Amino acid sequence: MTEFVDRVNLEELDFDDERSMRSDDMFTPSKLMGVAIFGAIAALAGYYVYAQLDSDKRNALRDCVISVAKEQVSSLTAPSKQ
Repeated sequence: MTEFVDRVNLEELDFDDERSMRSDDMFTPSKLMGVAIFGAIAALAGYYVYAQLDSDKRNALRDCVISVAKEQVSSLTAPSKQ
């Protein structure tokens, strides 16, 4: 392996494409913090609305969400039909 590294001429390698992609990286710390803060605010607003609902509407919403989640999980875990 070291023989290969010794034979590589660094002047012939072109890193321009990789460096330009890194400057427009999707996962910069500022973008990650922005998404995290947005998610926290959305969750807080959703919980506030949920807490203001009547108990019967809350139970109906909970049952609906649970049934949708069960369908999603069962579709992912069901054996594929061929």
